[in-house]
Amino acid sequence: LHSERWVFLSGLINNTNQTFNVLILGYFVAFESVGHFTLGWRLMNVTQVLVMFPIMQSLFPVIGEKIKAKGDVGLRYLNRSIPLVFAAIMVSVTVMYGVGPWIISHLFGQEYLPAIQVLHVLLLVPFITAASHLIGNVALLNLNKDRKVFIVIGVTALFSITLNIGLIQWQGVKGAIAALILSELFALTFYLLILKKEKIQFLSPTQWLPKKMIIPLPETFDLPEVMRDHLTLVIPTYNRLDVWDDLLCTLQGQTIAPSKVIVVDQSVKALFQNLQDKCLQALPNWHWEFIHLETPNRCKAKDFGIHQAEDGVVIVIDDDLWLPKDFLAYYKNHLTLHPHHVLTTRIIEVDRPLLKTRKVQRYTWFGHFYNNNYSLQDAQDLISVTGACFGFYVDSTVRHIAFEPRFIGTGIMEEPDLAIQLLRAGREIVYKADATVVHFPQKDGNDEAKRQNAVQWYGDSFFNFGFYHAKHGLKVLHWLRLPYISFLSIHVVFNRFKKRTTGSEAIQEIRRLIHQYFKGYAAFH
Repeated sequence: LHSERWVFLSGLINNTNQTFNVLILGYFVAFESVGHFTLGWRLMNVTQVLVMFPIMQSLFPVIGEKIKAKGDVGLRYLNRSIPLVFAAIMVSVTVMYGVGPWIISHLFGQEYLPAIQVLHVLLLVPFITAASHLIGNVALLNLNKDRKVFIVIGVTALFSITLNIGLIQWQGVKGAIAALILSELFALTFYLLILKKEKIQFLSPTQWLPKKMIIPLPETFDLPEVMRDHLTLVIPTYNRLDVWDDLLCTLQGQTIAPSKVIVVDQSVKALFQNLQDKCLQALPNWHWEFIHLETPNRCKAKDFGIHQAEDGVVIVIDDDLWLPKDFLAYYKNHLTLHPHHVLTTRIIEVDRPLLKTRKVQRYTWFGHFYNNNYSLQDAQDLISVTGACFGFYVDSTVRHIAFEPRFIGTGIMEEPDLAIQLLRAGREIVYKADATVVHFPQKDGNDEAKRQNAVQWYGDSFFNFGFYHAKHGLKVLHWLRLPYISFLSIHVVFNRFKKRTTGSEAIQEIRRLIHQYFKGYAAFH
């Protein structure tokens, strides 16, 4: 009791405070009014007993241990649990809102009907109490801020007593209801002020989205000693010899040289030889390694290059980039200071408008690709790396990670697939806007492919979505995504076809697209 005195005293004051309002109410109003208030209050508490207690006994001890042991990672787990807790409370409150009046009228009798209004208003309290509990009992107590929790509960108790005496004397039962709600809001506000003062940040609503809920939180593991001075640059390429003059020009201007450059070329043999000559002529003092792949596959090319690299910093870039002169140095310095990061940086494309979005993600919740690499806002815990340029430390903890060569067509989902593997290995995907790369993607790129055969293009991407879901056990997301896939299939068939189609042909093509989605899911198994 002495070592945990602040927790003990907090519980003592809190339990006393919860019943003191009934004593004050009994002093000022008739006993039947006390009965109405007490019944409504007790039924409201049932929602907390049925929901909060099981969650506290199962989920929160685990999160509490993570907070004690790993600090920020534990707080991220706590933040992620918030929507689940409030969803459970919402279900419980909704049931009680509907069932409560029946319980009061049938089990207690007509004389207790005024308790229904008390119950309905007090059903706000579980949401406020849960928020206070998450901050106080789960976050602050496990961060050894038990004395501050005691102060909040003690001050709230004094505030509650004063408020109850004043409001009950003035408004009776309505005053007791108002005092209870205002006291809970007072405690929650007090806790939020403590979080701000202590600079404890764990409330992040952007992490409550379904797409974030399924992504593993990175947990830091001890990394083995790696060759911190070793920097490998991996460049996959395919039949685009014309873009290499600009890339080599920007590589010549780098402030530091890589230890090795691995070029994985999927071009025809003649172009492969020409590329070697071009690179060796432009940068004869660099250490080059050229690998030729007979079968073009960009996932396989990136994977081959990464696994050919020695332990140390590995940077993967596209061949159609202009790099700032400090690009290699920036990646090396950042990853030396933050070896658990997977670093991805800012990309702009000169033929597209400069966006000012604050969002930094490669995929929407539905998984549809969109350009938003223009953001000037740093970010972490991303769902994906930026495919055109990213880097990380390669060592024994990530040697098992691989690009998935079985993705077909466009290769969409290769980046989230790699990202989720890195997250599970304890890495953290981080976006920094400091090193801006200029990207010159294939002219019209995906747009041209969609114009030629939209159904084929979307069919390939749907296959990859399904494959990705099966590979990583994302069964819930797989079924959640189905309505969007169905809608998009209808849109593609009726808006992307050049030729007119009959109704039966359209239905057949829609079914074909949806079938590709499920075919991808089944293909992994």
